[in-house]
Amino acid sequence: MSLTTIIKKNQLREQLPDAAHPALLRRIIELGSLPTVWNNVTTIRPRLLLTWVIPSITLIIGDQPRPALVHKEYLLSLQQNAHLYKDIVAMRGREFGDEYDNTPFDVLSILGMPCLVTTKQETGKQPIVISLEAFPEDEFYPETDLSFQSLTYTNFDWALYNSLSKTVREKMEKTPQFQQVLAQNPTRQPIAVDETAINLPL
Repeated sequence: MSLTTIIKKNQLREQLPDAAHPALLRRIIELGSLPTVWNNVTTIRPRLLLTWVIPSITLIIGDQPRPALVHKEYLLSLQQNAHLYKDIVAMRGREFGDEYDNTPFDVLSILGMPCLVTTKQETGKQPIVISLEAFPEDEFYPETDLSFQSLTYTNFDWALYNSLSKTVREKMEKTPQFQQVLAQNPTRQPIAVDETAINLPL
């Protein structure tokens, strides 16, 4: 008789330099309504996940070259004190004018926008976004051959959904919005994605 398990060695992960990087907003994911704690009070609020690509940097993760990507999660709120509002203003390099007062703003309109993303990464952890700035007007925009992607519950793309990391998919599956999409597509079930240590957490 035997009791076996697979030997897995730690994958080498190249560090992203702590700096301000020219980047493009590559992906916007509507996560759905999730618990949010503020002042020890838990509420259910809609959330977004934004992903930037840094075209000038390719990281070797494990033994595979991967585009440098960084992510940040937000409440879907454009109140002036909200992080999403502040970061969009920072990326634009200007405040919203009076013409935007009490007017719906399409967050997807910033998809593909260039900016400077300042990152910090602790050893063994994912890089985090420290701050965003407008892209300098006198410099060329960064280029990438990666497509720009968005996933919303009103235009749900199962192929894109199934390409996301297990962590993100599990978050989405807990939301009422995902359950509604699933109820409208009873024959369409989430499929398992091969999760390996070299995958970026998308």
